[in-house]
Amino acid sequence: MVSQWVGVKHAHLLLLLALVPCFGCRKSSFERKQARAEAANPHWLSIELDTDDGRHSYKESEFIKFNVGYSSAVRELYKAETGEGYSIVAASDVLHISDGTDAPLNTHGIVCCGSRIMGLNDEAYVYHAPLRIRLKPGTYEMYITTHRVFPWDIAPEVYTNSEWETASKMLSIRVVPDPGWQERTLASILAKPIDPASCSMLSSLDIPAATAKKLDFLHRGVSCGYGGAIFNQTEYPIALKGMDEMMQSPDYGVSQRDANLVLELRMWIEHPEHRHPPREREEYDKWYASDHLSFVEAEKSLVQELCGTLPVKLADAKTTTQHTIDGLTANRLDRIPNCK
Repeated sequence: MVSQWVGVKHAHLLLLLALVPCFGCRKSSFERKQARAEAANPHWLSIELDTDDGRHSYKESEFIKFNVGYSSAVRELYKAETGEGYSIVAASDVLHISDGTDAPLNTHGIVCCGSRIMGLNDEAYVYHAPLRIRLKPGTYEMYITTHRVFPWDIAPEVYTNSEWETASKMLSIRVVPDPGWQERTLASILAKPIDPASCSMLSSLDIPAATAKKLDFLHRGVSCGYGGAIFNQTEYPIALKGMDEMMQSPDYGVSQRDANLVLELRMWIEHPEHRHPPREREEYDKWYASDHLSFVEAEKSLVQELCGTLPVKLADAKTTTQHTIDGLTANRLDRIPNCK
């Protein structure tokens, strides 16, 4: 009898010890931020973020897509903007990832303006977002915030964001390694003619060989659409060095696209304090003013560099580069001087 009691007591002790770490563990700053955001939701509203295929484990080579379900346990309390593709309010969903990334769920342009308000009930309205991402190996947490949810008595059409910022529940995703996938993907791209689909695939790669190919396409003027000129942040230092060398080339005419790309790379590298704009209005206004001043200084520096290349440029390249310089100096408010 005593041994049985001791065994039960021992089992209870093990259970308590197993639970202690859970009671004592502290949430990360990201988890606390999500918890505060979700706690601010109005009562009975539910926002569920999930992957579009329902999986929560992916290879690093796989794209991840998302859907968001909006519902209310009580009818006639809330409405949501559902005009996907033509409403700026419906495009207010932002995905927040624990690695520090924020990304809009709607990656397509908005044909403004339209509105389609729908009442929420216990049958969720599900938005299948066009955003798709790849992630490095690791475990990630993520949630979305949105301004598309309104009180029931909202007007039949809306064209400004809701005053409510509502948030989804947390989603956890695990990404496992897939060694060599970028090399295999790059080989498949180069094995066939470049088309919009392969351009999109190329833009998602960040190995040195892929960076070199993107620079080569830019230098040769290969039409690869918007995606072909996109560098990932991990590529920025190498890409910037390649862009600087390209702009110095006598036979290369620097276009406005090139200038925009170089400014983007330089601003990211030289001003890490500007990478993440604050969400509060007052702090955002201060951030924007500081960011704009830094950007204007970067434009002035770039214009001076481009002016210095003109004497060695060949005729066509010189004309193209001068046209870009004229465009950069056209804004009288910024007062960027043209070449002397």
